[in-house]
Amino acid sequence: MGLSTSGETMPELGLLDTAGILRRPGVSPERTSSGLGWEHAYVSTQREQPYHATFEAAPTHLLILHLGGPVTVRRRISRSMRAQRIPAGGIFLHPAGRALDVELQGGLDTVHL
Repeated sequence: MGLSTSGETMPELGLLDTAGILRRPGVSPERTSSGLGWEHAYVSTQREQPYHATFEAAPTHLLILHLGGPVTVRRRISRSMRAQRIPAGGIFLHPAGRALDVELQGGLDTVHL
């Protein structure tokens, strides 16, 4: 646990603070920042299997680094789904407070922050 500027103890961010991708069946984080006391970031590495799902808005931003690839990812932007072929090293940023509708069309190793 960390200390805020007012001296109060702040809880660390954890799996429940994420958008929900990491709680899907078939996604098992290999390494995480759990237990490190980080109050402003949660980091995990995992293998994601193909899926299509909609996730409710999370209170935190989501940054995904693709360790493998290329893989096709479809995301809903406004009213339409847009597909993009993402290479290894590609980065995706999803802002806090917005629902996420995404389809991962192949297995992928990722880092989530």
